[in-house]
Amino acid sequence: MFYVYILKCSDASIYIGQTNNLERRLSQHNAGNVEWTKSRLPVELLKSWSFDTRGKAVEYERKFKSGYGRKWIKDNLL
Repeated sequence: MFYVYILKCSDASIYIGQTNNLERRLSQHNAGNVEWTKSRLPVELLKSWSFDTRGKAVEYERKFKSGYGRKWIKDNLL
């Protein structure tokens, strides 16, 4: 499985990513091993979705990183 996930950082910023191992990736974020989030700890998982293929996960990650996707996150998750 592949996952798209949305994190809320301590400074109220949002991080959107995709991975094939959600638990490991969240551990990396919280351990400070991800450059973008290490200065914004702690992070909180807001939502995740699973997909059968990496291609589909990447497609949805791009959608969430768009203006419309960020608006959807703001209206539905924050």
